[in-house]
Amino acid sequence: MDFEFKKEIIDFGKSLPNAKIYWRNDWQLLYFDLAGHFFALMNQKYLTFKNLPSTNLELREIYPFIIPGFHVNKKHWNSIVLDKAQGKISLIELQGLLKGSYKCVYNQLPKKTKLQFLSSSKKRTQVNGFFFSSLYFSDAATFGRTRFNTIPITVAIATPVNSRLPN
Repeated sequence: MDFEFKKEIIDFGKSLPNAKIYWRNDWQLLYFDLAGHFFALMNQKYLTFKNLPSTNLELREIYPFIIPGFHVNKKHWNSIVLDKAQGKISLIELQGLLKGSYKCVYNQLPKKTKLQFLSSSKKRTQVNGFFFSSLYFSDAATFGRTRFNTIPITVAIATPVNSRLPN
């Protein structure tokens, strides 16, 4: 795959909440990280991602360039052979697979980590001398379920600029 296409995949991975992408010298690949757990790996030849075992089998049957995960658990992980996939899979499809992998890893995170993500996603916006606080709730009340919705909610209480919001 060409450089621009790979860059689009990386940029999409970075756009996911609390995701980090960095180069691992010891493994010689890009590591897509969520709270210390990888949700994807990418090197020159493969893009490896997680999914449900039944979905993994379906993807392998549909796409000849999707193989069991390279150097990972082959039941839960698939790898896309990037050179063979060029022109046969769209960026939107790849982003969907990456987001699905992110959701699988997110759903397995401990409740404490999810709550830390929730509290760190507070946003403060200044409007006409007042701060408004937005909080992004993601599975706040449904931790063990497969639902993954993010809902922005603006707190109704506005505070003057020179006062502090409670944490």
